[in-house]
Amino acid sequence: MKQVHLAVLLAGVMCAGATSVQAAATCTAIPPTTFDMTAPSTGSITMTPLTGYNNYPAQLCVNMTLTDPMAILNGGAIPYTMQASLGVTYNNVTTPGCSTGNFTINGGPVQSYIDASGSVTYNPGTGSVSGTVNATYYIDVNNLNVTLNGATYAVDTPLQQFASTTTFSGTTSTTRVCMLNAGGGISATLNGQPFSIPASVWQCINASDDPDHIVTFDPNC
Repeated sequence: MKQVHLAVLLAGVMCAGATSVQAAATCTAIPPTTFDMTAPSTGSITMTPLTGYNNYPAQLCVNMTLTDPMAILNGGAIPYTMQASLGVTYNNVTTPGCSTGNFTINGGPVQSYIDASGSVTYNPGTGSVSGTVNATYYIDVNNLNVTLNGATYAVDTPLQQFASTTTFSGTTSTTRVCMLNAGGGISATLNGQPFSIPASVWQCINASDDPDHIVTFDPNC
């Protein structure tokens, strides 16, 4: 799926411009919605609250404290924090793998919470962004069915923790995702049996389809 770091950042900038000083986060609810996947993937995903966590709402919260919103237009630094929570259910999503051919995903939800902060600058003349945003992710996987080479696997994971650093440079960005689990793998059950998903597999199934955004997974934090 296309990365949304830049879109989220710019949406936050637009919201922050409404007032001269924004002392508290502005939260936007994410309603239960189904979206079609973009090519080359097919199928759709449905966004939901975190049903496994007392229906904690799906939402995006952004906080930018600006003494002068017009400073954005002059290349001033933008202090930035964001929290996002979301559940995702997969509806017959077929997407290219690495060397394994296409794979299909059904079920879920995959539940996630993200806490991010950083400082960036925006050039309105070129549309470029520079700066760094650091984030901590919490993700768990429930009742996910993955079909590969004619075989279907039932995948579940406990709550996993990741850390990431996204660096913006011009119109491109890179994200390094660090696995905080012992051994660098993803603890999971595969068809009910304990299994550790290695970083190479996680890298494959989470590859960015945006040529301007590079994502790498590092098993050694």
